[in-house]
Formats: sequence, C-alpha cells, structure tokens
Amino acid sequence: MHDDYDKAEAFNKYFASVWRSDNGILPECDSLNVTILESVSIDEVDIISAIKKLKSNFTCGPDGIPPMFFKQLKKY
Repeated sequence: MHDDYDKAEAFNKYFASVWRSDNGILPECDSLNVTILESVSIDEVDIISAIKKLKSNFTCGPDGIPPMFFKQLKKY
C-alpha cells in the first residue's frame, strides 16, 4: 500500500507530463443569450408536491438541510 506522499508524487508526475504552457490566446465565445425572468409564481400546492417527491433517505443538500426536515415541516 502506498502512503499519501507516494500518491501525491504519482499525481504530480502525471500532471507534470501532460501540462502545456499557456499560449495567451483566448477562445472566441458567442454572445450569451440571457433570458430575463419577469415574475415567479409559486403556490402552496407546488411546494407540497415538490416536498412529496423528495427522497427521505437522501443526505443534505448544499444548504445543509436534510429532506426529512421538509417532509416533517410539511405537516404543519
């Protein structure tokens, strides 16, 4: 079994072998089409429906709140 140092060295060796220097040329990008959201309509039925679809056994999302919290809160 390799220790952490050996693993880091292996990654370093690989990435050093495939690295290329920057040529300074920026790729051309088409202008972005941005859609402006004028209004949002959310009602209780939509929220309850979305909560029902949550899987209770899933872990927390980026907000750190587990799905079970919403399922329990829905009852109130």
